[in-house]
Amino acid sequence: MPSDDKAKFTENEENIQMNEMNAKGAGNEESGGNNLNDYSDDEDDEVEDEDEEDEMQMDNTQDEGIIGEYSFEDGKLKNLAPSEGEDVVAGRWKSQGPNLRRRKKVRDQNEAPSEANVKIDIPETWETGESVRGWSTLLIVCVGLIAGGISIAIDIAVTNFGTARSKLIAFTPSVGWGFVIWTAFLIVLLFISVAITILIAPSVAGSGLAGLKCVVNGAKLDKFLSWRALFVKVFGLVFGLGSGMIVGKEGPFVHLCAILSTCLVRTPLFRPIRRNRFLLQAALGAACATGVAAHFGAPVGGVLFSIEITSTYYPTRNYIYGYLGAIVGAATWRYARNAYYYGTPGFGPLILTPFSSLDIRFGLIELCIFVLLGLVSGLVGTLFIQINASGFRFLRWVKKKNPIFANPFFVAFIIGSMTAVCTYPRFLGQWASLPAANGFSDMINANADWTATDPRVPLNASDWLNRNIFLNLFMYFITRLALIPISILLPIPCGLFVPSLVLGGSLGRFFGEAAYRFLPPSHGALFETYSVIVPGVYAMVGAAAVTASITRTLSVAVIVFEITNNNIAIIPVLVAVITGISVSKFLSLYGIYESIAKLKGLPYLPDLHQDSYSTKAKDMMDTNVVFLTRAFERDEVEKALETAKGEYVFPVVHDKKSKLLVGTIDLLSLQELKRRYDCKEEPSSPELKKSRIQKVKKKLEDIGKDDVKLDKEKKKRKKQKGKHQKVIVKTTPVRFMEMHPIYQVHLLFVVMRLTHGFVVRNGKLKGVITRNKLRDTIYELDKKSTLIH
Repeated sequence: MPSDDKAKFTENEENIQMNEMNAKGAGNEESGGNNLNDYSDDEDDEVEDEDEEDEMQMDNTQDEGIIGEYSFEDGKLKNLAPSEGEDVVAGRWKSQGPNLRRRKKVRDQNEAPSEANVKIDIPETWETGESVRGWSTLLIVCVGLIAGGISIAIDIAVTNFGTARSKLIAFTPSVGWGFVIWTAFLIVLLFISVAITILIAPSVAGSGLAGLKCVVNGAKLDKFLSWRALFVKVFGLVFGLGSGMIVGKEGPFVHLCAILSTCLVRTPLFRPIRRNRFLLQAALGAACATGVAAHFGAPVGGVLFSIEITSTYYPTRNYIYGYLGAIVGAATWRYARNAYYYGTPGFGPLILTPFSSLDIRFGLIELCIFVLLGLVSGLVGTLFIQINASGFRFLRWVKKKNPIFANPFFVAFIIGSMTAVCTYPRFLGQWASLPAANGFSDMINANADWTATDPRVPLNASDWLNRNIFLNLFMYFITRLALIPISILLPIPCGLFVPSLVLGGSLGRFFGEAAYRFLPPSHGALFETYSVIVPGVYAMVGAAAVTASITRTLSVAVIVFEITNNNIAIIPVLVAVITGISVSKFLSLYGIYESIAKLKGLPYLPDLHQDSYSTKAKDMMDTNVVFLTRAFERDEVEKALETAKGEYVFPVVHDKKSKLLVGTIDLLSLQELKRRYDCKEEPSSPELKKSRIQKVKKKLEDIGKDDVKLDKEKKKRKKQKGKHQKVIVKTTPVRFMEMHPIYQVHLLFVVMRLTHGFVVRNGKLKGVITRNKLRDTIYELDKKSTLIH
């Protein structure tokens, strides 16, 4: 490389970036142009390992252009961009590991483009991404079919566990021995679920939605979407739900579908999708929607709920993929469920409701009651979140004081024993032992005298009136409010959506019973000559309002309508849901999943609130930045590696005096550079001589072998050498000025899924803003905007 190119490197930086973007624009797939990513000049030179396990999470590195490659032999930075007198006519892109390298063809700018020289550089045939999109459609359909099958298999297994437990306690009429059997059954299955989780994949315990919020928005969590996590989610759910714990499967199942999508992409069948970041993101979002739909059979609510829960920024172009996966998953689950439970294949709802619009009419007095129900639901949702947060902090504190609480089996034994006492049918009643879905069904379908409204929809428990109904509903509500928030702290796959529905259903039914008994049937003064109060409708409204207050999602209302196949209460449900969310947000800014992410210290960026907008980039940047110069001196490299604490990207400046920002270098390239320095200093080491002798032996052994075996062995050796062999310097995609407001910084971090952004003044490096720093700043600012932190 001529020496004048090195001198022009900094001066031509803007020209370099413009030419890079022009070259990329020629192959921009989304703008309708031709896709140059599908071409390579020489297939024999393509550096690709077919058996390499791709990391399907959103990578911490962005699609940054390569501006230089450090040459260890020459001891300088090679400029890969065109010089001033060159113009990019056409190029071909070639994949090398995680980076995109361009082989450019140039012509002099003084030479006018002619038909001949243009045709030479442009390929005769162009390929688009339509075939790749076809593979992504097949992937989403496969995820929907498999997810629907896994969902019904888990439901059947859990139902059989519940039947076996009931038969076991029926063998003895003794209340004491029955309780021992009931508790032992629960504890044994719970211990199996805990053991599976902590021994195979402890990082995927809990709901998984808090982690998915981070992954979908650009963060990287180790082993969060692995095959081991898939195994834990399936079998941990079966034993956890089958034990009788008051937990759900919605959150873990959404995580399960995201893992399933990731694992399928790693198979050879879906290899064409691996390099398309857009399709990977679309497949991950569609898998989240499929998880909700395959659990409830609610495709519309599933898509909306997955967007509200997992995405801060959601491209609308991904809608079609989300609905495709949701429809396939919901249809598969509904069809198989009706075939198993009712003996007739079909697409019936999860919960049957006997009332219709001909039987129910709402009045103004009732609308005021629904608003009051929404207010109370907001308070209950906030209390639920605080119980969960307090339990998390207490366990973290008590583990330091008493080591026995650090044993997950001891904590599981305590919480499992509490659950066994509150759910044993011979203590409180049969209604206390009902699974969440069955209890919710009874609260909606029971008449005021707690008999079945329709004989086709029988009640699951016949002893709701074994004592005063208000007392039974109050005990049901209190036990669930106390047990659900602490049960989801256990190291098992567990959700909270369906248990939250039945928690809200008991509160709504309490309001409905009071309205039925204490309000007159008509209110002539308010021109309400015909108003029928149905307590089951209040249970539906309360279920949606409490769950929405806990999760901070409006889509809960749509899910309730879909699982009941009844939307006659659409106005009361929406009124109560909006009221509940407003009250809970006034008291605390974070829902249950944001609260869990904050407590666990996950790299999740919460939404901004109005009181935070006055903060600037200079107020949250870190000025103590470890940087390297273009010379890449050994002491700089060693210092950067020694001081690197969780940092994966380092800035590269022109020199220490000017600190003009040139680009970035990642940690792997830095480690490779350090390794090359070490090898250069010890050229005559015994290890190096031994490796050279081994290379010669391998070449001699290759003589006489057929080409197929030889290619396989070459690929295997390339994999053994390491995944990252080049020392690459990349551009910085985003640079912030010191006066940039926080909402612009937050927007770019969310939309571009950044992990860091450098703050400059006139091109000089002043500081860095990391995702964690931005997150902590938002948390500090939010303390001034809410009553409960």
